[in-house]
Amino acid sequence: MRPLDCGWPEGAELAVARDRNQWGITPLALPGVEKLRAKLGWEFRMDRYLNAGVMFVRDTPAAHAFYAEWHRRWKQALSLGMWQDQFSFNSVIATGTATIAILPDRDNWVTHSTVMLRGRARIFHFFASLYGDEIPASTLLGHLTNRFQRDGTLDEATIASATKDNFPWMDNVRLKHLLASGLYVRAAGLVAPSIIRRVRRKFSLWAHPRLLTRD
Repeated sequence: MRPLDCGWPEGAELAVARDRNQWGITPLALPGVEKLRAKLGWEFRMDRYLNAGVMFVRDTPAAHAFYAEWHRRWKQALSLGMWQDQFSFNSVIATGTATIAILPDRDNWVTHSTVMLRGRARIFHFFASLYGDEIPASTLLGHLTNRFQRDGTLDEATIASATKDNFPWMDNVRLKHLLASGLYVRAAGLVAPSIIRRVRRKFSLWAHPRLLTRD
């Protein structure tokens, strides 16, 4: 919705985000990495495991060579029953075929993983494959998809609101969503009524104790 031609790392063919904003090979990816090391002899960098879903790519010969090798290796992995393209992607990175820069976490705001506290996002990253055929309307992506399918228009007002509030959810908002977005005041407002009810209940029990008898 805005120009993305500024703020990217200079002098690199690809600028890529860390997978799930974590350093090193994630525990989720490690079994696949070890299998490909054993079966195909691929090398991986242990200090980074990058995400193939958020990338800035320059149109250079080195970038073209990177993509050609990535596709070749993906077909090798596919022959082993591994359809995911991120393993082959990271193995090519280790070859030095192209220069790689790492994007800041705000460029990979992984919306489904609400355990990661982050600052203000520049890119909301939705994993549509998690949801099957229908993306929940409780997410910004689901809302936009439904609106476009219904009216053939893009709900730019909702996008602007989500950008302003740094909040990619629509309804059924829970505490973890607010905390993940850094909306701590709203999170406190959500929790406060529950805490007040508990305090009142305890004071009520203290002021009016019940005598328990045993037959």
